[in-house]
Amino acid sequence: MGETSGSQSEYVIMSLRNGENVAVMGESSIGADGDAISLPLPGGNKIYFTSLGIYTKEGGQTQRVGLTPDIYIKKTVEGIKEGRDEYIEEAIKYILGEK
Repeated sequence: MGETSGSQSEYVIMSLRNGENVAVMGESSIGADGDAISLPLPGGNKIYFTSLGIYTKEGGQTQRVGLTPDIYIKKTVEGIKEGRDEYIEEAIKYILGEK
């Protein structure tokens, strides 16, 4: 999960969290889920916005808030330069019980 995760991916994450032995890793999602409505603007442009309140099973709002990972991971410039995938590295540590 990351800062570009929204809409359908947020629904998938909420569904997966209902299972056992699930740990969501990454950064917070963007909090943009629900049905999108378009409003026409001058010049043939449109603006899109969501109109539904979406809530976690615990009752927390996700719109404009997003989902928080269980394990926070942020890619670093150093990792990118070295060709490392810090998400995979942290997932392996978690699976092996090192974190």
